[in-house]
Amino acid sequence: MGDLLYRKRYRIPSTRLSGWDYGLGGAYCITICTLNRICCFGEVLEGRMVPSGLGQIVAEEWEEMARRRPYVDLDAWVVMPNHFHGILFVHPPPFGSRLRTLGTMIGQFKGACSRRIWAGGSHDFDWQERFFDQIIRDEATLLRFRKYILENPLRWEKDKHHPKADR
Repeated sequence: MGDLLYRKRYRIPSTRLSGWDYGLGGAYCITICTLNRICCFGEVLEGRMVPSGLGQIVAEEWEEMARRRPYVDLDAWVVMPNHFHGILFVHPPPFGSRLRTLGTMIGQFKGACSRRIWAGGSHDFDWQERFFDQIIRDEATLLRFRKYILENPLRWEKDKHHPKADR
């Protein structure tokens, strides 16, 4: 357990792929959940996601993240009642420069959403710590993730993030 200590404090091991340089670009499928999986981003009605005001903020900030970063392209994404899925392509930086890491970009996205949500009066909102990413290495994986994301509202009742799902 000694490897979990850093400066005499416990730390959680990274979920990032060891040896992968997240600062060099790549394609990723991202999942980010609300704290305690609280459903505040809207609801799924008849297999379609209907975002709340908070869900609209998340959608706007996701698109804004790519507008602010010319080296990021967005692909399929969906705001769900208590989580978010998105595919993004991070292009390699010009020679001699480095990109912000994926973790930094997602942290800034979460922070931008939180600031707007809190400013609107939802002071109890928060994200779950961290996020989950999967590296997309080929076309078949991209197509599988794209399908999963686009069909996510249709499977909401059976989704592992659904509040009534068996855990």
